[in-house]
Order: sequence, then C-alpha cells, then structure tokens
Amino acid sequence: MHYLNALFRDNLGLKIISVLIAAFLWAYVMVRENPAVLRGMPARIVLRNVPEDMTVVSYSPQSATVQLSGPRRIVEGLSSAQIVLTADLSGRGAGEHTAALKPSELPQGVTVESLTPATVRVVLDTTVTERHPIEMRLRGKPAKGYTLGTPQPSRTEAQLTGAGSLIARVSRVIAEADVAGLTGTAERPGTVKPLDDKGNPIDGLRVSPSEITVVVPITRGPEQRKTLKVRPQVGEPGEGYEVVSVSARPAEVTLTGGAEELGALESVDTETISIGGLTSKETRKAKLVLPAGVKRVGEGEIEVTVSVGKKQEPGPPAVAPPSPPVPSTDAPALTPRPGGKPGLGTTPAPRPAPPAKPAPKPPPHSAGSAG
Repeated sequence: MHYLNALFRDNLGLKIISVLIAAFLWAYVMVRENPAVLRGMPARIVLRNVPEDMTVVSYSPQSATVQLSGPRRIVEGLSSAQIVLTADLSGRGAGEHTAALKPSELPQGVTVESLTPATVRVVLDTTVTERHPIEMRLRGKPAKGYTLGTPQPSRTEAQLTGAGSLIARVSRVIAEADVAGLTGTAERPGTVKPLDDKGNPIDGLRVSPSEITVVVPITRGPEQRKTLKVRPQVGEPGEGYEVVSVSARPAEVTLTGGAEELGALESVDTETISIGGLTSKETRKAKLVLPAGVKRVGEGEIEVTVSVGKKQEPGPPAVAPPSPPVPSTDAPALTPRPGGKPGLGTTPAPRPAPPAKPAPKPPPHSAGSAG
C-alpha cells in the first residue's frame, strides 16, 4: 500500500505534464489526420404522420440541400441516401400546409449547419375509395386468317383509392393486353389504368388489382355476323311491387364471331339489373353478357327501361245473379175457373177420347140371291 502511494505521489507534477502532452499530441494527430470539414449535399424529404383520412396530393420540393460539419472521415463517407429530412404532418387537414424540415439519424459527431430550403409545401386532400368497371383495350391483331373473340378478364372491377380531387377526374378504367400475332386462345397480362375524359392516365391513385389476367379467344377462319334480339334481365322488385313492363333499346344487336359460337345463340341477355328500390318507371344502362369468342358490332351499353307498380290486392269473388225459373214440361195443365180464368191446384181436365172407328160395311149382295 505504501508502495502504491509513493508511485502516485512521487514526481506528481511531471506525471501531470506527461498526460497533458499526450492529450495534446493525440488531439494534434486527430486534427491533422481527421480534421473537421463542412460539406453540402442533397437530402431526400420524407413526410411522416400523415392523418389516416388524408392523402398527399403533392409536395415540393422533394429534396433539399444540407450543410454538414464533422470529422472528415465520417462526413466524406456519407451518401445522400443516408441523409433524411422529415416533415411532421400530425393533425393536418385538407388543404395546403407548410412544414419545417428536420434531420434524422445523423452519425455521431455530425451536425447540420444549414438547410436550403428549411420548409416543405404539402397539399393534402380527403381520401376517397371508389369501384369502377374495367374495360378491355387490346393492342395489335391476331395472325392473318384468325379471328379475335371477346376477351374474358379475370376481374371486372377495380378499386381506386386516393385524393378525392383525383378520383373525381376518373372517367373510366381500362386494362391493356397485347394480342399481336396470336394463333390460338391464350392468356395475357393486362395492366389496369385509370383514365380521365381525354384518355390520359391519372397518377397518384392506388389501384387494386393493378394487373389482371385476360383470356383472349382466337378462332381460325373468317368472322361471321348475326343479328339477335336483346333480352333485358331484371331482378326482383321491392315488397309490394310488381314488374309492369321491361324493354331494351336497341331491341336488337349485331354480333360477330365464329360460326359455331354464333350458331348456338338465339338471343342475347343483358346483365341482371337490380330494381329492389324502384317504385315507378326508370331507364338504366346494362352490358350484354356475351360468350367467349363473340363480340358486339359497335360500342355502347343497352338502355333498359323498367316500369313497376304496386301489386293489386285481390277483392272478394264475384257472385252471379240468380237465374229466372225455367217452367217444367211436366207441370199439370190448368183448367179454367168459373169466369174463364185459369187457376192453380185445380183438377186437370180429362183428355178427349179418341174417335170411334167406323163399323165395317156389309158385303154386297150377289145377283140371284133370295129376296
């Protein structure tokens, strides 16, 4: 123990000086070999805590320039992907907002000296979800001598989710499939795209499904045509109502396809129209239900006019009036009462006796007989 005390106490001043020199030399070497530097570099912007019922329509800028300072080895080893600037959107509603940018997860010893710009402009809108029918759009033509039938998609509807302002611009949803050079029925992938009224794709929406499978019927031989009547199909009316009349416009359509497919058709049905809430007359649009390999000449949906009315409650059964009595042929004859008037309940008059037959004539006397 005495030895240890002597070890620390002897030449104490010299030992302190030695430690200070060592620290100075270490700091000198560190600064010389790894000095502090200042570096500007781009950084991506990430939006956080977006409310669940809100959708980001746009934000700008999408990146900013950050000035970093720190040890040269660390700062010079950083990449733009490692520098993230965040903007907190908690509690924000629909509209335009300005949010401050803050760095996140910087390496130890690195600090941010400045940000350009220091804020981000964000536009939010209410999130809306809608379902739209999928229309098929085919690219190319089958091989020469082959006929293209009606494509059969694996899904007929797509769900779109996004900003209400973008959903309002959707005019239709298509699925594109390539059929160029096909010589037989095949499956093709179809990319689902929402379009505006000018046919331009609308970005920024979540589409489910984003891709479908399309069965493309291909038959060999020339295409044939056939005109058939349209049979509109409707569901059951509401309680207390009945269907009065149903009509389709146009009443007939022309179809094309192979001879076998068209030969099996006598009419063509529409998809079933729900009329559960209908209380009067209304016209609705419906698509035709076509078998594989058959398609309609021309475009457009069928206009189905349905008229419903209240059911008539059945009344009491009608009762026929009593029939007049029919005189019987077996009734007794009426004899006249005194005074010349007939009366009921009198004794029937006796029937006259038949006339008596005449007596036979005596034979004539012969000549010469006794007198």
